[in-house]
Amino acid sequence: SISFLLLCSINYSINYIGLSQVSKQLVNHVLNQNNETLIQTFTNKTSGDDDSEHNDEATLTTIVENRSSISLKESHEDCILIKNKVLPSNITHSNDRLIPRVIHLFIPKRCLPPSIVESIIQPWLDVPQHSILFHDFEEISHKLSTHRYDFVRRACYIEQDALVDLARFVYLYDEGGLSFDIDYIPGPGFRNGTIFDAGSSARKGYDNKPIHVVVESDSDGRFVAAEPNNFLIMSSLLLTVGKLYSQFSSLTYHKFRAEVYPSYINNLYFAGKPKSARQVIIIRRPVKNMRLFTTHLHIMLNSSRLPGGEMLRLVSPLPQQLRFSLNQSCAQFLYEKQARNPPSMEALMNLTDHDQIMSCPPGLVPISNQILPNRSYSDSNKLIPPMLHMTAKSKCLTPAYRDNINAWKDTQHSFFLHDDAAVQRLFDEEEWLEFPLLREVLPCVNSGAMKADIWRYLFTWKYGGIYTDMDNSPGLKSLWEGNNSIKPEDDAFFEVERDGFPSQYFFAVSPHHPISYFMLSRAIYGLLCCLKSVQRTALAVSLTGPGACKTGIMNAIGGSGYYNAAVYSGVGNRSVTIVGNKRTARRGVYAWRSNVTGDLELMNMSHYQNVKNPARIKLPNH
Repeated sequence: SISFLLLCSINYSINYIGLSQVSKQLVNHVLNQNNETLIQTFTNKTSGDDDSEHNDEATLTTIVENRSSISLKESHEDCILIKNKVLPSNITHSNDRLIPRVIHLFIPKRCLPPSIVESIIQPWLDVPQHSILFHDFEEISHKLSTHRYDFVRRACYIEQDALVDLARFVYLYDEGGLSFDIDYIPGPGFRNGTIFDAGSSARKGYDNKPIHVVVESDSDGRFVAAEPNNFLIMSSLLLTVGKLYSQFSSLTYHKFRAEVYPSYINNLYFAGKPKSARQVIIIRRPVKNMRLFTTHLHIMLNSSRLPGGEMLRLVSPLPQQLRFSLNQSCAQFLYEKQARNPPSMEALMNLTDHDQIMSCPPGLVPISNQILPNRSYSDSNKLIPPMLHMTAKSKCLTPAYRDNINAWKDTQHSFFLHDDAAVQRLFDEEEWLEFPLLREVLPCVNSGAMKADIWRYLFTWKYGGIYTDMDNSPGLKSLWEGNNSIKPEDDAFFEVERDGFPSQYFFAVSPHHPISYFMLSRAIYGLLCCLKSVQRTALAVSLTGPGACKTGIMNAIGGSGYYNAAVYSGVGNRSVTIVGNKRTARRGVYAWRSNVTGDLELMNMSHYQNVKNPARIKLPNH
């Protein structure tokens, strides 16, 4: 067991089979193989044979060395059983490189038609000096479900690209090597010698150090190579999990795939620009202030200009037999509203009524909740619960904020104030399987504004209701009895704010509305991909605030993020009502924004725009 710090001082306990142990097992197993063939053919008579048992600790389950006896032309079988090709460790794990000569390929099943084996599988088996490991769906599923990282175990994947990316980064992080999309076959530039032997500049990186990571420029992930336990691969795995929400959005995961690959690695952690597009290898050094990556190098590969020819050739269209058939059931949390237990007033009271404030410091007054008849979950005929929610550091506020809260209470809605203790109780309330990285990113939140952003998305996801910033005042068409802009049939409600996109400072949703899911998922992803920025300054607006809200709405209903007043239909046939325009926002028709000012220091609070030096995240050495 080894321990390492991941992201924001998050500890993981890792059980890892050392490379030397794996190499020893490989050598012993290869020596014990008696000239076994790489590919075993199946006939109808032997179709009951079972080759599904795999080593859970390593993917090198079927170790073979000799392929001379293969004869595809002479076979008349329905399918061919694909086995791994594993070479001795002195070839695949030589001392002159950090990246092993091991190729990882992902296939739905090991039994494939002869035509596919001949056109796609066989070219990879012909690559010299490389072990070839095929990972089928059964093995991948087991690997991900029992993996040592909880956030991978909790991940929901319903698209092939999402599954392949999860598997790619898990295997590369654990074992190192090269990974290719199965719809590519090796070109002459790969078969004529490895990509690392294209020249001395390819074998050595910045300051004449060995290569750690190789990715292809302007690629959506068809090729990645890395040494074992490289932090950039772990970062890519985190981003993949963080981006899985796009599978359920108005778009697809595939359209976002490039964000996880070189564009992210190039721009976030490494300085410098390519000198010439004609270069085969471009060396990128880590930025000076990113201590996590001072020992990691990034090499961009222009694969079309390899000395021996192009590196990869596309197989199009991809045969149906190489497409994964994935179970969609893990996505029901978003689409099947009835599968959810409805929120309860008892649970809501437990969140907000603990540690009641009996007295407050001088200059502050206590704030109490307000629970009205017919203004709860069971007593209302509205989709959006007629309950108003605010968050503040404590339940002791100045008289000005008390008077503002009383104005909201006068709209005849139940009211709940969530202090820091209530916010934390919500985070700890359950495991939140829908958001597999929530617990991982919370330590990266370095300002109260960011925490309030994440809280409002999570709270409205489970409990629904009406949210408003504490410095907003009710407008003329806000929530007043007889003039309530939120109608009983509204499933989600946003006003257009002054900049033209839906407001994050005042909105309302029903419980488990996809829009809350997408807003929170986008905020989590923003924290992951902007770790460099988060440790420097509080970018609440773009990472977790209005930017995440706007993008979440785009994922739910499509569009550009700028909408006219209308009712929109989105994911899961859930509707979103958008009202107003820039002018009504400036006039405060629905909510007077920032109508209460000052006194924040007395409440030990500060406005996010006034945060000059936010708490820095202490990043660990890797």
